[in-house]
Amino acid sequence: MSRSFNGSTTELSVAQAFLSASPGPWTISLWFKPTNLTQAMSMLMRCGGSTTNYWRVTWEQTNNTVLFVANAYTGTNPATGSNILLGSTDVASGAYIGYRYAGAASTWDRFYNGVKTSISSAITFALPALASSTYLGSNGGTLYVNGFIAEVAIWSLALTDQQMADLAAGIMASQIARGALLAYWPLRGTTSPEPDFASATPFIAGSKLTVTNATAGTHPTTSGYAYPVPAEQRHEPAWVLDLYHSTGT
Repeated sequence: MSRSFNGSTTELSVAQAFLSASPGPWTISLWFKPTNLTQAMSMLMRCGGSTTNYWRVTWEQTNNTVLFVANAYTGTNPATGSNILLGSTDVASGAYIGYRYAGAASTWDRFYNGVKTSISSAITFALPALASSTYLGSNGGTLYVNGFIAEVAIWSLALTDQQMADLAAGIMASQIARGALLAYWPLRGTTSPEPDFASATPFIAGSKLTVTNATAGTHPTTSGYAYPVPAEQRHEPAWVLDLYHSTGT
C-alpha cells in the first residue's frame, strides 16, 4: 500500500529537517500517482518553513508539472529547468520522480522513471538553513495534494545513474547507498506513525511520520527488503520479520 491523499485534509509530518544549508551532494526520490491532471498547486514534499527558508517538491505549480523549488537559497536558482511533466500514463500507473545534485560547480539532474535529464553540468547552489519541519502531501495545513505517494527517500550523496534507474525499477531505497541514506519512508499505509527505514529500528527510532487522515492506497511493486539488518538483530517483534517486502499491494 501507499498513502492516499485526498486534496483537502491529509498529510504526513515530522519535526525534523533534511538537507539544511546543504551545498550538496544529495539525492531525493519518490513515487507519485496523481488522481488527475487538473489540480491546483500542491505539495508532494516540503522541508523547512511554510513561507520562507524551505525546499519543496511541488505539483501543478505550472501545469501538469512536478518542480523542485527552494527559497532563500544561495547561488543559482535550482528551480530553473527542474520541471518534470506528467501525463495520463502517470495518472494510471504513477511515476518515479528524482532530483540529484552533485555539489558545487557540478551536475544538477532530474529523473523521470529512472531516465535522466541534465538540468546543468556545472551549477552551484546551497539550500537554506531549515526549521525542523517536514511534510508530505501538503505545506502543513495548506496546499494539499490529491493522489498517492510512496517510496520517499533522501540521501546525502549523489546516486549514480544506475542507482536511479534501479529505484525506478522497484529496488527499495534501503538497498541503495545505505550509508548515506538520511530518510526512507516506503509509506505502506499499514502502521501509524509511518516508520523510517533509514533507521536500524524503524518502528522505534528514526524520523517516523505522524499520519493525519491519509489512508492506504495502491503501492508500486518493489523488491528487496526494507530492513537494513537481519531479523535476529532487530528490536521489533519476531512476527514483524520482512513485512515490508512488497508485491505491489
